[in-house]
Amino acid sequence: MHTRIKHHFLRSSAVVKGAVLGSLLAGVLISASPSFAGPGFKDCKQAQAGEFFGPGKGAHRLAKALELSDVQRETLKAQRDTQVETGKALRDQTQQARQALTAAVEAGESDSRLQALADQLGKLETQQALERAKAHKAFLAVLTPEQKTKLAELKAEREAKLQERREKWSDKRQEKQQS
Repeated sequence: MHTRIKHHFLRSSAVVKGAVLGSLLAGVLISASPSFAGPGFKDCKQAQAGEFFGPGKGAHRLAKALELSDVQRETLKAQRDTQVETGKALRDQTQQARQALTAAVEAGESDSRLQALADQLGKLETQQALERAKAHKAFLAVLTPEQKTKLAELKAEREAKLQERREKWSDKRQEKQQS
């Protein structure tokens, strides 16, 4: 019976992973690409001053890259503020549900109790995935067709860079294993 619960947990985790992947991609686009930083800086003073990096700077770089209007920026900021509150509440509930399931397993609870806790956890994770999808949909709704095209280009560039790094890491691992 524990295998069934593990399978249910893994299945609900797979749904969440798919949704998280889309959200992470947006996060990667927002925060990880140096191309969003604009002109390169000659020394670390700009970085130390937080001009290009730090909390909220990824959104600034993306807004700059997409050439968002002031109205779009304000709309997205309001959306993000609302999503942060909702997201925190769901994360807290999910964490509590995960802890309850772990405690029940360790306490040797019945399979039906474990199933109920796993179902509750799965519903919360599904709700989180849905909230992320709604947030992304709301983000896209604010963009113009040209900005959506630019976002797709940035995404493709970022994925290409990521693929290059993966190949480089894979090559290094293979060299290390051969030596």
